[in-house]
Amino acid sequence: MNADRLRAYYRERGFAHRGDVAVTGAPGQRDKEGPITWGSRYERPLQGGQRDAKAML
Repeated sequence: MNADRLRAYYRERGFAHRGDVAVTGAPGQRDKEGPITWGSRYERPLQGGQRDAKAML
């Protein structure tokens, strides 16, 4: 799946793309050295807003 299709998939489900980030090292280690892996960040707003989130505390 290419990046455009993946972003469209998440956008259709209410997520907003918030940029890409490069991390190094093996998964779980994330050392400064090692292979570079790119990941995308997504954000989805909470339904009901901040007021409902506080009511759940």
